[in-house]
Amino acid sequence: MKIVSLVTLVCSATAVLGTRPPKTIPLKWGILAFPRFVGLDAYGPLEILNIVAFNTPNMTLSIIAETMENVPALITNPTSGALSWVKPTYTIDQDPPLDVLLVPGGPGSRIAYNNTKIIDYVKRTYPKLKYIMSTASGAQVRTFD
Repeated sequence: MKIVSLVTLVCSATAVLGTRPPKTIPLKWGILAFPRFVGLDAYGPLEILNIVAFNTPNMTLSIIAETMENVPALITNPTSGALSWVKPTYTIDQDPPLDVLLVPGGPGSRIAYNNTKIIDYVKRTYPKLKYIMSTASGAQVRTFD
């Protein structure tokens, strides 16, 4: 039995079914990090994007936070505190160019929603984006008037 990859099937189907050129994928991705975000909401997409970036020239993945200090995720240990941290590549003041901004959820999103610096960053960045995405309660951070 021959195993055919998904890519082969998609390429074959495209060649047979139509002549539409493939859409380009966004190349500049950013994940907004704030204390007590849910790690899986950021790490899951980041892991998949990292695999795509490996084979995609010029694709960049950025972690954006209020400061360059490590940002703790929600996962905690009662005796030692946060067990998972993310290291930002940019601050919200550096305003890196992005096509997509992902806002993770978690209890920290409720705090981030009331942080004017974070909300101002999202408001300032939103018009420049192709897409803004969120997971779970991260939607409230990207919801503004």
